[in-house]
Amino acid sequence: MEIIEKYLPPNVRNAIRNKCENQWMDFNDLTEIRLRINCPLIIFIKNNEYVISEYIVNEEDIKTAFNLITEYSAYSFESSIRNGYITIPGGHRVGLGGLLDQILIHHNT
Repeated sequence: MEIIEKYLPPNVRNAIRNKCENQWMDFNDLTEIRLRINCPLIIFIKNNEYVISEYIVNEEDIKTAFNLITEYSAYSFESSIRNGYITIPGGHRVGLGGLLDQILIHHNT
């Protein structure tokens, strides 16, 4: 999961890590991360959904994640963005939704 961590804003990454540590879950078992503006952060571990209600995703989180995922060059990912997802190293798919108000990161296992 180290590959995925570098594409997450620090606040989001810390919220996920804290949830995993507090619930005795392994961050490496993470299969999906959902970021939606003005909604709690949601993660899936071994197909179980966990809502991190202590952390509400904001617009800056989405912008930061998008910039990290596109390496600050959205233009170079234009065709992938049109298809609704970007593939990052490791084969992980990042789904983009709405008017870029949500990002879904899916870990291929």
